[in-house]
Formats: sequence, structure tokens, C-alpha cells
Amino acid sequence: MNQRIRLISDWLCGDYTKSQLARRFNVSRPTVDKWIARYTAAGASGLVDASRKPHSSPHQVDDEILMRLIAMKEAHSSWGPKKLIQLLHLEDPSVAWPAPSTAGQWLDRCGLVNKRRPKRRYGKSATQMREANEPNQTWCADYKGQFKMLNGQWCFPLTVTDHASRMILASRAHAKVMTQPVRQTFERLFEEHGMPDVIRSDNG
Repeated sequence: MNQRIRLISDWLCGDYTKSQLARRFNVSRPTVDKWIARYTAAGASGLVDASRKPHSSPHQVDDEILMRLIAMKEAHSSWGPKKLIQLLHLEDPSVAWPAPSTAGQWLDRCGLVNKRRPKRRYGKSATQMREANEPNQTWCADYKGQFKMLNGQWCFPLTVTDHASRMILASRAHAKVMTQPVRQTFERLFEEHGMPDVIRSDNG
């Protein structure tokens, strides 16, 4: 069924001849003619084998909407249902497009959804972090809260705080995450506040 839907989708796009479709899907030319004729006569429901076709369905999908959704997915295979529906709505706002969740279910049934691998969960470290009860014992440094400015460039704020007092020692905006600006910031902080016992950061 999935192969038939993709065959009709490619045919509707107009990029392939019937002979090319036969080679592309490894079927005979008469088979291509048969499924195109069935789709022309009965829409997407004509692609289903007669013995398996239900007599009625409370959730019957409009054939044209389904085929246009499938064609858009084939053209943008890495896009999710939300983005596909947004683009379809922009192209034709007069159509009552389904919700992204419904579109995702349709695509999944057609075998057009790539399942994501489950994220690996990491256990908590058994190492106890050092206590910081006095100023200048531990500094915390990190690039956090990056955002895009109105000119389209990214801003990466480097923040350095004292863990005990929560004092912000530095907050510098950098265009990129680079070593030299970080070195210069820390050299200035060492001159002003002295050397801390520990500098805590993520990923070095």
C-alpha cells in the first residue's frame, strides 16, 4: 500500500513518466497503468485491495488532502508534520488542513515517519561537588542564554559568578564561542579579584 501511494504521489508531481515509474518501483508498465486508473476512478481508496477495504470509516481522509500531504513529505523528507502543515496552509489557506498531530498519524501509517532513537540517559555522578562557603573559593563559568540579535547574528553571553556570594563577576557578549576572549576575560578577573580555588564549568 505504501508503495502504491508513493507511486501515485510521484506521478502527480509530473516529474516521472510511466516507464520511469515502473523502473523506479520495480513493477511492470501495465501495473503502473492499473494503479493510476484505480486512483483516477476512486481516489486513494482505489489503491486498497478490494478484499481488505472496509465498508465504512468514521475517520475517512479526504483523498486530495492526503495525497498533497504525502507529496510535500516526499519533497521535504526531514520535515515534521507541524512544518509541513504550515507550508501547505501558506500555499493554500482555503483548505481545512488537519492538525499536525493528525497529519503525523497519517504519515506514520503510510510509513513516512522516521522513528527517533531514544535518548541515552546518564546516571548521576557519585562525585560530591566541593562546598563554597566563602567568596573566591569557587567561580562558576559558562556560556548560557545565547540568542539571535535583530541583525541576524548570534550573541553568546559569557557569565562568571562567585558561587558563595552569587556575585556576577563578568557578563561579556561574544559573537562566537572562542578561546581568546575567554582568556582575556579571566585574566582581567584574576587581576581584579585574585585567583579562586576552583573554577567550575561545563564540558571544560
